Amino acid sequence: MYAAEAAYFAAGGPGRASFTTLAPFFADDVVLHQAEGMPYGGIWRGHAGLERFFATTVLLGHQGNRRGLHDGALTQPFNRNTASTRR
Repeated sequence: MYAAEAAYFAAGGPGRASFTTLAPFFADDVVLHQAEGMPYGGIWRGHAGLERFFATTVLLGHQGNRRGLHDGALTQPFNRNTASTRR
């Protein structure tokens, strides 16, 4: 799994790389639950949901400390509406 994830992101990640690299590691009906208080909070369903989750976390990571993230790690509390990242 880790090698496939590394290959996926090395190939450009969400929006650029094919999710088919990661798809075999997840059931078609996978459900990912993230805490509502996070900028990527909510329920992400299926392969398409996971693709949107990865795209959202990468987008937020690129926005850096303005959103409380640095290199994908939470650096400060979030006090904002996260509806824009919802499915």
